[in-house]
Amino acid sequence: MEIVCHDVLQHNCYSSLQFNAMRTRPMLDWFKHALTRINRPMTLAVLASGIDYMPEWTEFIKEGIKDRKFKIECHGWEHRDYKRMTVSEVYSWLRMAKEKLEVTFKQPVTRFFPPRMRLRQETIDGAEMADLKIVTKFKSPGRYKSGLILDFHYWIQSDIDGVIRCL
Repeated sequence: MEIVCHDVLQHNCYSSLQFNAMRTRPMLDWFKHALTRINRPMTLAVLASGIDYMPEWTEFIKEGIKDRKFKIECHGWEHRDYKRMTVSEVYSWLRMAKEKLEVTFKQPVTRFFPPRMRLRQETIDGAEMADLKIVTKFKSPGRYKSGLILDFHYWIQSDIDGVIRCL
């Protein structure tokens, strides 16, 4: 069963106080501890715009990739309302995100875990043009077709305990 953690490196939804808390060593240590408890490889659906804002987290993810703990997939450049975009706009944002993720983490990115929303054909077509397969029909935190989805910025102890019970 695949475990997907999405909203990784999301930086633009927090107040400055919340964002600064996310960048702290205790939060990073807590996240490392949580992943150790899960003790399974995870797919991280990353928002590419956060790479430059959260360098310690980015380095932690790179270490996890080397240790084969993480696989990287695309959650977009930032949270955008893809259902309001044209095909070319979707393609442009997703291509930029995919390239940033592949250059930074040095692994192929093949799937797009969109922010929770209904998708239009334009979103699907734009993702296909960017060579990304869309993973849909998930509730967060919850299940999708072949695994579990976790919201990175809403993780609490009960989420981690729930994931461990499901494994």
